[in-house]
Amino acid sequence: MLLRENSQTFAAVTFHYLDQFKLQVRHVITAETPLDELGFEFASVLSDFFSDGERTGMDFGRRIRARDDALSLLPMQKVTSPEGADNHIAS
Repeated sequence: MLLRENSQTFAAVTFHYLDQFKLQVRHVITAETPLDELGFEFASVLSDFFSDGERTGMDFGRRIRARDDALSLLPMQKVTSPEGADNHIAS
């Protein structure tokens, strides 16, 4: 699983939880991460909806869907914390 999350705390908790199910997780912090460096070893993507930087989690998902290879077919889930949503909606 590819985990795209800018909060180190949330990423650590999520990683620990997924590890209990023996899922292999690769964590990236920003939506600007070059997709070509990620490879094809992922079965799914879990991404924070909001993020630091210029691109959001939606942008990250759009970049994946716009590809013309197997990566574009990955199942994706977007999540966010209430705290993160409050901060982004207020700004």
